[in-house]
Amino acid sequence: MYEPNLGSQDSMAEFAMGPGATANGATGNLNFRLPLFSSKGVGFATSFALLHNSLEADWGVMSNGWSHNYSLHIIDGATGGTNNQDSITVAFADGSKAIYRYSSTYGYLVADGEYGVFSKLERLSSSSSAEWVYSGYRLTTKYGVQYDFREDGKLETITDVNSNTMDFHYAGDSGYRARSGRSRTRRRTWAGRRPAG
Repeated sequence: MYEPNLGSQDSMAEFAMGPGATANGATGNLNFRLPLFSSKGVGFATSFALLHNSLEADWGVMSNGWSHNYSLHIIDGATGGTNNQDSITVAFADGSKAIYRYSSTYGYLVADGEYGVFSKLERLSSSSSAEWVYSGYRLTTKYGVQYDFREDGKLETITDVNSNTMDFHYAGDSGYRARSGRSRTRRRTWAGRRPAG
């Protein structure tokens, strides 16, 4: 049986297994989070953590069951836009997946109720004459954080409610580098003053 939601499911069946680790007594799933670093201050605060999900069979960017907190991606069902059969799967960093279907009531894709995800997913402008080929996707959380994805489903940009952004640049099929915040260039002299002109 295919179970698309391998992340945290039933909080009553979860037991602490040590710092950053929980086990699900019903499924036997072990989730582990290892924070590596975080930044604070004005602008986009970033943190990077390794995640392990023992029931995740996919080999992601690192190893079987291992990922990190920025390894989100989209799997488009290629069923066409704006019809009730349209479905897109969002794979979250913790290994959980949510299937989004087009809602004619809202005019965008919403997650099926069983997943408990209250975000909206939109297809961005069409890049082809075929109606199911799009240039990207935008996932907006209930807190207003926007995740923009490229047409191949890879995460491209995260934008918070204050318009701070984090961009992701990929190097082939393997790693990527992230840049956050707004670029600001300031020139200073050795005395700490701005140079004239």
